[in-house]
Amino acid sequence: MRVTVATFNLRNSRGLDGRNIWWRRRRNALRVIRTLGADVIALQEVRPRQLSWLVRHLDGEFALPAVGRDDGRSRGEHMVVAVRRSFGSASAVEPRWFTATPSVPGRHPEARFNRMALAVTVHRGAEAFTVVGTHLDERSVAARRDATARLAEWYPGTALLLGDFKIGRAHV
Repeated sequence: MRVTVATFNLRNSRGLDGRNIWWRRRRNALRVIRTLGADVIALQEVRPRQLSWLVRHLDGEFALPAVGRDDGRSRGEHMVVAVRRSFGSASAVEPRWFTATPSVPGRHPEARFNRMALAVTVHRGAEAFTVVGTHLDERSVAARRDATARLAEWYPGTALLLGDFKIGRAHV
């Protein structure tokens, strides 16, 4: 099976981004999502109102399984694994946090925010595969190392991993 994937950090809508504030760049983000040509896209930093806007404006083109990192449902920034409906369908949404209790929303002791992975089963005909979207911590090398180790443990060679990995970040 051939699958085209992408990852896109939308930058949350609460950032003080001046001329680049979400409400001014949202149509460009929508255009990028549509023109990437990806079958599956992991989206990071998606606030609830951004998600609602995307759902309305993508006109059902994608299934958008999403989980809020603060409560495992709808609070906080969401991790989204978008699946193009013409490609396949999505099921078995499973969030895991990078903590001692992965099924409970929380954060690594050195992380600035709750960080998580969202696993989604993608079905295409009789075939299925797992896509994991994640967003690693921007400040703590220890939190990123721990998260990476957990991802390897949870999905040992069995998943397609997409996300914002903070590669090259110098923060400690």
